[in-house]
Amino acid sequence: MTDPTGSSMESPRRNISSKAPHDTHGEKPSTRDDPLSIILVDDDKHQCDGLTALLKLSGFDVVNVYTGEDALSISGTRSFDVAIIDMVLPDVNSLAVLKEILSQDGPAGVLMLTGRTSLSHVADALNHGAYAFIVKPAEPHDMIAIIERAARVKRLERELKASEARYGELFEGLGEGVFRVDASGILVSMNQVGVEILGYASPRETLGGALNFWEPLEARAFTENDVVRETVRFRTRTGSLLWLEVTVKARKSEHGEALGLTGIFRDVSEQIRLQ
Repeated sequence: MTDPTGSSMESPRRNISSKAPHDTHGEKPSTRDDPLSIILVDDDKHQCDGLTALLKLSGFDVVNVYTGEDALSISGTRSFDVAIIDMVLPDVNSLAVLKEILSQDGPAGVLMLTGRTSLSHVADALNHGAYAFIVKPAEPHDMIAIIERAARVKRLERELKASEARYGELFEGLGEGVFRVDASGILVSMNQVGVEILGYASPRETLGGALNFWEPLEARAFTENDVVRETVRFRTRTGSLLWLEVTVKARKSEHGEALGLTGIFRDVSEQIRLQ
């Protein structure tokens, strides 16, 4: 039955390090509508101040510090889009600073600034969540490109997590069965309401390849590229026969590749019986 609705940065040549690290008076106003915020941690004061001035002139909102302790203190009071941390700090292990910054809400994209370091140090930093290394000397435009890329990746990660949280609330709060199928047609998730409609005790029991009540809609969902709906017959785990109204939409990548299906379903057996 069918429903028809169915990386050293060279110091600038001009002396631009005369200001105190956090003094912003007299700086050129940001040219960005929503400037990325950066914390720069480097014990080389001349290089740190020079790089800070360069980044501010490029439109970034920059806070610079010379010690790991200062970085830890400031990172506990505010979040940043990007952190640039010198690999060798005199007072605190740079990996400790890296981990602390990543533990904050709205974690930053962390870049490690280094002149020379061993492959093991590189691996340690990357394994602890660093986005990339900036090897001295680095061209300013290359550094800015890396900073913007790191910030963009982290912003997308935060948006994805927020989206997943909203989806999770909907997933369990909706009074209908909700499910997701991967590109190979295998059920990968189902909410508790759907599990109970189908006669199972837990979502884990439904996962895998046994269920396929969405199969009649699968081809249509991808060819029509729209929401499709159909009423299908289904035998529950306990042997009862149900009529399920199933609605699905195909998930595709930005390049049009099939990623799977997202769908909802409800038991309409009683409505059909009364017709």
